[in-house]
Amino acid sequence: MAKLKNIVSYYRRINIIGEEIAPLADTNKYKIMFDFIKCYLRYGADEEDYRALELYKKSSFERKKFTTAKKNYIYLYRNHSSSCDKDTFDSKIIFNSEYSDLLKRKWISTKNHSLDQINAFIDELGEVIVKEDFGMQGIGIYKLKSSDSDKRNNLMLSIRNNNHYVIEELIIQHPDMAYFNDSCVNTCRVETITDKAGKAHIVNTVLITGGKGSSISNTHSGGVMVHIEPETGVLDSKGRNPEGKLFNVHPGTGVQLLGRKIPYWNEVKELAVQLAERRPTARYIGWDISITEGGPEVIEGNLRPGHCTQSCDMVGRWPLIKKYL
Repeated sequence: MAKLKNIVSYYRRINIIGEEIAPLADTNKYKIMFDFIKCYLRYGADEEDYRALELYKKSSFERKKFTTAKKNYIYLYRNHSSSCDKDTFDSKIIFNSEYSDLLKRKWISTKNHSLDQINAFIDELGEVIVKEDFGMQGIGIYKLKSSDSDKRNNLMLSIRNNNHYVIEELIIQHPDMAYFNDSCVNTCRVETITDKAGKAHIVNTVLITGGKGSSISNTHSGGVMVHIEPETGVLDSKGRNPEGKLFNVHPGTGVQLLGRKIPYWNEVKELAVQLAERRPTARYIGWDISITEGGPEVIEGNLRPGHCTQSCDMVGRWPLIKKYL
């Protein structure tokens, strides 16, 4: 019965893809459904890959060049990262501890400090950002004011129930970054691959912004990604969301994207390389880096960077990644 339910559920998902993509490809949904299954089996593409990377438009030669979900997870994540690497990048507490000398912001972990110390930290700063230790895609991240007694009491209750968090000082971003969306800290995603000699190479660079009113810079919250020209730091593409929709301006804030320059761009790249070369066993990482008026500040590293970032300029990164492995 469980297998039958899974088959029905999978058919429904494929049917949705067929109905959604068929008008864009000017064909019928059954051809799209069949083509998606072929992409899944041959290239390891999931539904997000098929939509965002517009694989329905691509030839077999082009499809091979993209880093897909299967290549990312099975080949890169499982085969080219150790259990220690996974612990470091999955846990915000471990990550902040390991890279603490490179963090400019104040932070505290609820795992290693008493409730009195945590409350004193919140009172000292007045407003903080709270992050679940193992949260993903921006889930479990929120701002907390010291005066918000309800939120604060809920946090303390959760800590008493053995849930763990990182609590951090708010990052005040550079005005040129706040331009895109001032409700969240917009970040640069810098993807690095480390070769066998331990030297890091940058393979992709994109700006990630959050949706209007969102406190997190995550495209799943209504924001967009924009490709950054790696040499100059200038935005050289339209904005895209994870479903592959294109935007000339930010869909939430209405600001122009194309042609804007990222401040401290050389320093951003230098920081990403420095971070990657500190842990060369983690071969492929997507670094989320914010920019303050004093320079770049790393937020986190992702062992499984979103492969939909390739949709910004529609250049497949798989040949470049394989070159350095």
